[in-house]
Amino acid sequence: TAPPAVQRFVPTGIAPTAAHVAGLWRNRPRDPLGLPQFLPDEAATLLAAHAPVIEIENHGDFDRFGALVWRDGAVAPAVDTTTPVLYQRLAATRYRNQWLLQLVYTLWFPERPPRSRFDLLAGTLDAVVVRITLAPDDGRPLLIDTIHGCGCYHLFLPTNGARLRSDAPTDVEWAFAPITLPTPQVGQRFVIRLDSASHYA
Repeated sequence: TAPPAVQRFVPTGIAPTAAHVAGLWRNRPRDPLGLPQFLPDEAATLLAAHAPVIEIENHGDFDRFGALVWRDGAVAPAVDTTTPVLYQRLAATRYRNQWLLQLVYTLWFPERPPRSRFDLLAGTLDAVVVRITLAPDDGRPLLIDTIHGCGCYHLFLPTNGARLRSDAPTDVEWAFAPITLPTPQVGQRFVIRLDSASHYA
């Protein structure tokens, strides 16, 4: 059979310059927890600056992401795939007594189709979350991780600005980090490639 076509979704609009993004971090006010505070337009600038390119193998409508909708009479939400929608928000994580800002991007798919009659992973609605953790001093990307909306298949991809611990605990599930990514240069974006149907990264 022919390989699936690959759809490529590139963030629209003009990405802000590196100087503009770096300037957002200078003299940044902090809340009582120490988290940097951004105005709505500043948050939008950060999210636009780092929004990833999405590449998806396409075998059908189940590989098209879109907007969550609640249709009349429905008992559960659905996904309107007429227009691709990438949900975006700010978050934070606590690491070594300091807060790190995170940029969170979420894609919703209408379903994960079954691969067999007894595919327990199949069902309506599927989501993939892409999260970029930023350095506290200048906002450069430290780590990118991806996870499905169910909380499964968590994958960590550190950049050159982070390194894996040599004393990883052996009594807990440890982070799966198969490669180290180069820190993106000005104008570069991370590219997230998703498989058809399973939407594995």
